[in-house]
Amino acid sequence: KTEARPGTLEENYEKIKDNLFQQKMELEYPIWLGEQYQKYPVENFLT
Repeated sequence: KTEARPGTLEENYEKIKDNLFQQKMELEYPIWLGEQYQKYPVENFLT
């Protein structure tokens, strides 16, 4: 077996970028969505 190593920035850049993007989306998306619902009221005509 080989020992686990942390790797380099170049090797992990995409993973880091994806993780940071996901964290930002989880924080910002609900706020943005709430603002959109206030600007553009949604009515359900299917009932």
